[in-house]
Amino acid sequence: MLIGYLLTFYFVENTLSCKKNHNMKSQNPDFTNISMIGRAAYAVMCTERYAIANYPEKDWKPLFKWMWQITSEYFDEWYYRFTEILPEYLYEFDNYKDADFDYLSEEDYNYYINF
Repeated sequence: MLIGYLLTFYFVENTLSCKKNHNMKSQNPDFTNISMIGRAAYAVMCTERYAIANYPEKDWKPLFKWMWQITSEYFDEWYYRFTEILPEYLYEFDNYKDADFDYLSEEDYNYYINF
């Protein structure tokens, strides 16, 4: 559930104010001339910094490796990939085989289910 909390709270609510304790000086960056990929990268970067600063005991590498894929693939493809690791979807099934995931490997499934 920690993943769901972080993604809901930080990714949606605070991506524009990535400043507090994260070495970011800009309080409200102007995204007018920034591409969608740039905006997405900024959101992932802020979420990553927040998670590492507030929960340093967790191994965040697999989650953020997954999230950074937004910068190298189509948004609609990334959306479907990312949906598979959201707790609401992930915990809907009793085991990996029942879920019929399109992108999530069994190894990744076990990582996220135990996170």
